[in-house]
Parts: sequence; C-alpha cells; structure tokens
Amino acid sequence: MSTVARSLLSGPRPAEQVADCAARTLGRDHPVVRTQRAIGTVSGQARACLGLALAATVLVPFSPPAALTLAVAGAVGALALAALIAALERLRRQRIDEAILAGQTAPVAIFEEERQRLSGRQAAVMAKALARALHSAVHWREIPPPLRPVHGIRLLEPYRDQVTAIIDGLRRPDVPPEAVILVEQLLVRGLGATAGEGDQARVREALLRIQYLLDHQR
Repeated sequence: MSTVARSLLSGPRPAEQVADCAARTLGRDHPVVRTQRAIGTVSGQARACLGLALAATVLVPFSPPAALTLAVAGAVGALALAALIAALERLRRQRIDEAILAGQTAPVAIFEEERQRLSGRQAAVMAKALARALHSAVHWREIPPPLRPVHGIRLLEPYRDQVTAIIDGLRRPDVPPEAVILVEQLLVRGLGATAGEGDQARVREALLRIQYLLDHQR
C-alpha cells in the first residue's frame, strides 16, 4: 500500500500521534514535526471529500444530477488533496534525510523507518541507478545523441573504479543511510547538464565522502 493511501485510510489522528511522538524529542517547531502535522490535517480533509462523494449516493433516487455533481466535487477534491499529501510526504522525507546527514541520532520512529528504508530497498535502487549512470558515462560515444542522459553523467567516467566500489558497497547488508542519501543527491543534483572543472571537483568530493561512509559502515 502506498504511503498516500495509508495516510488517507488512517486519517488525521495517527498522523497527529506520530507528530506528537516526534515533537517530544525534536521540539514542536522542528521542520519534520510541522510537515507531519500538515500531513495529518490534509489527510483529514481528503477523507472528508471522500465521505462527501460516498454520501452523494443517497441523493441518486431524488436528484441524479445533484448526486453526480456532489460525487464529482468530492472525488476531485480528494484527488487534489492526495496529490498534496504526496508532495508533503516527499518534503517530510527530504527533511528527515537532511536531519540524518546532519547527525540526528534521536530515537524517533519516523527517523528509524527512513533509516531502514534507506539501508534496505533504497540502497539497492541506488546501486542500480548508479550502475546505469556509470555505464552511460563509460559508453557515452556509443549512445545515440537523442538517447543520451544529461551531459553531467560523463563526470563519473574518470572515477569508474571508485564508482564500481561504491556500487558494490551499496549491495552489501547494513548500508549506512547517509551514504544512500548522498548517492541519491549526487544522481539527482550533482550530475547536472554541465561538466565544468568546478562540477568535477564536487563530484570527486561527493564520491570520496560516500566511499568513506561505506568503508566505515556500522
């Protein structure tokens, strides 16, 4: 079940309870706590819209056009709010990852869930993504121009041995979540459309940091 569906079905109270638990450790004004409370609020609104759409069925024997209008309005509202929940959950994950990189070690449930996700499934996903990126960098000239990825992928080519070692490290058990976050950041933001000297230095620094984390994994 997707996290959005889970938020819709669980309603605002569980989300508020998660926020309350996190607030006891992180403080009420922590960005993760505020985002979690927003998810709870929007989830409640989305459930109300779904309820409106379902309630419209009782109007069908009396006024089919009114029932249809009410059902459509409720469904559209629920879909729009579901999209907002998805955006908020991405923002929450981003803020949790930032806190993990900053050294946040507090025993907060949603942080532990994210660490487990990163060290497990996401590490394998990033290993595959990094392997594809390295293959594209090494075989750049063989790829037809219309099918080439962003030009910055070529920055990986001088470090093929180091990147291969990182890929192997991501496939081992108990991968440090910080390393997975840094790999994702490198692939999403570090390998842009340009490939200047400054970009090369940043990629080299990112790879060294990732390699250090993998070599000193818990």
